[in-house]
Amino acid sequence: MIEETLISNLERFNLLGKKLVIGFSGGGDSTSLIIALNELRKKYSQLNFEAFHVNYGLRKESDKDQEFVENICNKMNINLTNKNLKDQKLIPDSDSEENLRNIRYNIISSHIIETKSYCLITAHNLNDHVETFLMKLTRGAGLKGMEGLKYFSIINKFKGLKIFRPFIEIKKKDLFDYCISKNINPINDSSNYDNKYSRNRIRNNVIPEFEKLNPDFLNTINRVTYVASEVNSYQNKLTEEKYQKIKLFENKYEISFDRSKFNLLEDVEKKLIIKTKCESFSNSIFIEKKHLDIVINKCLSQSKEFSLDMPGPVIIKANKDEVIISFSC
Repeated sequence: MIEETLISNLERFNLLGKKLVIGFSGGGDSTSLIIALNELRKKYSQLNFEAFHVNYGLRKESDKDQEFVENICNKMNINLTNKNLKDQKLIPDSDSEENLRNIRYNIISSHIIETKSYCLITAHNLNDHVETFLMKLTRGAGLKGMEGLKYFSIINKFKGLKIFRPFIEIKKKDLFDYCISKNINPINDSSNYDNKYSRNRIRNNVIPEFEKLNPDFLNTINRVTYVASEVNSYQNKLTEEKYQKIKLFENKYEISFDRSKFNLLEDVEKKLIIKTKCESFSNSIFIEKKHLDIVINKCLSQSKEFSLDMPGPVIIKANKDEVIISFSC
């Protein structure tokens, strides 16, 4: 099932023949990905990939993890790039998940550009997908956040880094069992059990409780994310049609539209336009309902001009004729 799913998704996203970089930590997820790719390239000569490992040096096992990764790649004759943060003189400010991810993606995106590779492939799985859904839900995410992880995404913040996740409908346990079936015992990362991290608390405490109520909880949430994605896609299409009728100008850093025409729209249409356009500047921007209400009320007010600082940094300004949304990166 693992290999069949992987090749099916590689073909679906037209990745055969492209130069791919595989994130390889040595854990069960990424080890299963490396094993499956190694098996598939015996049948598919178009597969072109290399492995990439980041050693943060934050755990006493970090060097052993690197050694494990090196041994696997040597045994399978897979080209490997190792980045040791101490050697790179990149000492993390903190060991938060976000900080480490930022460091990792910065390093990998630079490597992809230097080697003229196409994208990063990660072994994010169904468990990660559901954990992301629950984390975003606790932060008040709308339909966009409820989509969880996507098979393919582009992160502009990291030099347009493309990320492909072929395993997001496969359970973590199935990936681990696949490794064992190939006589490879992957690394057990002790940090996964440290509940000071929000994701670990959801993984270790929250999801097991839901699974007691519904043993098929992971697949149930996956179906919810699929519905959210479909609704969000349709909603975005309708929103864009409305937006095109009021648009005045749009580029990478600024958007403007007709204020009087905007005021004639339904409130839900106004909110969707403001939210989608503000959040289109960056994946890190999240516009809450309170921000949307303020913008709508200001546009309807008698104020000929106003300026509002939004999350982001996004600034919304208006005069009597137009509303201008600008982004400063």
